[in-house]
Amino acid sequence: MFRQYVPKIGLSLERNTQNTPEPKRYYLIYKGKILSSYANEKEAMKAYKEKLQQLGHTLDPGKGKINVLEESLDRFFSAHDKYWSHSYKFRKGGKGR
Repeated sequence: MFRQYVPKIGLSLERNTQNTPEPKRYYLIYKGKILSSYANEKEAMKAYKEKLQQLGHTLDPGKGKINVLEESLDRFFSAHDKYWSHSYKFRKGGKGR
């Protein structure tokens, strides 16, 4: 399943979703109507970006440049917290516990 969607303008690129008739093709969908379909992701993504430009939409740059170290640490601590919050399920009781 693949879906890239811009809700502000109603444009999406989808594959194997409830909106697509054939699961192995990529579909360019604008406001619920299928505009075109593509066999590979590269062609589909090119058409998607062209349609975005045609509609006058620019992609949000977000936070700017990503700090790789900071992202890695965030993922590490998130995984660490998740592990330890569920670790009690795997402890075995025994004599003296």
